[in-house]
Amino acid sequence: MDISSSVRSPQILPSVTTSAVEGINTQQQLLERNIEQVSEGQGAEAQNTNSQDKGMAEQQQMVTAVQANARSLEAANERMGTLIDIKT
Repeated sequence: MDISSSVRSPQILPSVTTSAVEGINTQQQLLERNIEQVSEGQGAEAQNTNSQDKGMAEQQQMVTAVQANARSLEAANERMGTLIDIKT
């Protein structure tokens, strides 16, 4: 069994994991700001439904981005588990 390509993978995994976690954190911060903006728009300025609709669409995009980062993180964790299984 040739595992030479697998031996190099652990160097990539921390980068993938870090990138995924940073992506999740960034989207969470954007979502929190977006929620504040949408909730502020529901007060006296509730007439601007286009702004609220845009905010809601942006929230859905942020959720999708978080899901994609979570899948990347999950794939990296599975890869790490596979490497551990190979070594044991």
